[in-house]
Amino acid sequence: KQFFNGFLLRYAIRYYQKNYKQVFKIFLQATPQQVNVEKLEEILLQIPKVQSIHNIHFWSLDGEHHVLTLHVVVDSETLASPHNEILKEQIRKAMESLHIQFITIELESNSEHYQEVKH
Repeated sequence: KQFFNGFLLRYAIRYYQKNYKQVFKIFLQATPQQVNVEKLEEILLQIPKVQSIHNIHFWSLDGEHHVLTLHVVVDSETLASPHNEILKEQIRKAMESLHIQFITIELESNSEHYQEVKH
């Protein structure tokens, strides 16, 4: 039993020494290094009806599963459309290539965004 505990302790110490930077970044909810935020924005702005994006928050849960929250500015017609879920699904599909599994999307109109920026 003591041998197993000693082995487990040595393994844990080696793992920590090898991975402490990555673990520390996860605890701080740092932006994953393997995804470039500028590339993320570029992909999103290529989606039809997406005029701009802001309030982007991007972090990793565990180094493999990433989370994204953002505000997407669209025209008033798109915002009022019952089909705006289609746009959200297009955004989610576009983010799959960047291995982003959890996405919260807030759609807003130009006028809402303008008022927010003005204050």
